[in-house]
Amino acid sequence: MADLDGMYILHTRKPRFLAKIKDDGSFEIVDMIDSFSEHYKGNADRTEGLIKRLAEWYRAYKIYEDGKNRNR
Repeated sequence: MADLDGMYILHTRKPRFLAKIKDDGSFEIVDMIDSFSEHYKGNADRTEGLIKRLAEWYRAYKIYEDGKNRNR
């Protein structure tokens, strides 16, 4: 991958995927390793829940990192 400035999240539990963080804090799935629909048996609510949890995790991570960098 030739994107040196990009930030990515590799979700290593099934369903596994690689997501790129956008400038606004949202993310885009750039590579699906496992199928969401197969893993969740077509349940769109569970897929949406995973995406929401990932977004919440990233927001918490950024708050932690920003606080850690501020204290240096």
